[in-house]
Amino acid sequence: MGKTIAILFAISLSLLATGGLTYRFGTSVNLHSPQLDELSSLAGSPGDKWLFVGGVLILLGGAVALAAIKSLIQDRRELQSTR
Repeated sequence: MGKTIAILFAISLSLLATGGLTYRFGTSVNLHSPQLDELSSLAGSPGDKWLFVGGVLILLGGAVALAAIKSLIQDRRELQSTR
């Protein structure tokens, strides 16, 4: 079970890192894109899609990390109950 937990933690770390970089990229695109007028700002900025994708990846990474922690706790309880 230890290998599965390590894989889950590796997946969560990669999702969190990718999400953070994607979110930062979206912020950078929004900062460097010209704003034409207020009406165009209601339609959205060019980096908004990157911000959304980055946020989703961060949420997925957090969910996978919580699943790995839950599996780790359950594995340790099973080991203690067999002793």
